[in-house]
Amino acid sequence: MRPRTIPALLGALLIVASACGGDDTDTASTAVAASTTPPAEAAPVSTPASPRATIDPADAEFCAAVAAINGTEALPTVDDVLAYQAVAPAEVQEPVQVVLDALAAADGDFMAVFADEAAGAALEQITAVEERRCGSGDEGPPQDPMVTVIDEAATRVDVVASEYAFDADLPSDPGRYSFVMSNEGAEPHVMILLRLADGAALDDVLQSTGDEGVAEQYESSPAAPGGEGVLSADLGTGNWVLLCPIPGPTGAPHLADGMLREFSID
Repeated sequence: MRPRTIPALLGALLIVASACGGDDTDTASTAVAASTTPPAEAAPVSTPASPRATIDPADAEFCAAVAAINGTEALPTVDDVLAYQAVAPAEVQEPVQVVLDALAAADGDFMAVFADEAAGAALEQITAVEERRCGSGDEGPPQDPMVTVIDEAATRVDVVASEYAFDADLPSDPGRYSFVMSNEGAEPHVMILLRLADGAALDDVLQSTGDEGVAEQYESSPAAPGGEGVLSADLGTGNWVLLCPIPGPTGAPHLADGMLREFSID
């Protein structure tokens, strides 16, 4: 079960996005893709698992389940997660159960599970096992943990998140910034910040299944309703995009409903 991003982030979401979203019948989202077209008229797509060249025969059934649950654009159901658990190795059983227990405590509301710290940590453990056994994971290095910490020496940018918008005075000058997001909505939100490569079009980036067109990308800590998310990064000259890819109740990512802001650093 995958986390996060665009494209590497959309293929990988934020601590739990790939296992979040939906209602009490459509749950456990592993994709931040949707058929809804976002404001930029681009349809983000999910990134399937990337199988390893050789897989231990003992892991074949598990890796097939990984590919199925990570590669679909549909929202998996709780039964899908249970089926995944049935073929998962012993080292995954406990974290998968943590996710299922969080689901039960939230009456099947995956949006609540997304904001659950224990479930988020469990999903990270699951993803690590998938990467090791099946080769399904981001190919790039992990994000610097200081990205999700406020840098007191940076220029602070206050962001108010709601359904479905980012309200903020976004920067236009190069420098180091700490984006501090207050979630005033009823759903969890996250900030993904990316810089487009020179000449890249946002439409193409959103439709890409790889990292084409993305020069830099960062991901904030997730913010539960009433909570706070942080993203600190050095912003250089170029075209930047701030978006939230978490799926909403219909399965469409928040960016498709307007939670996407473009800005330029000159």
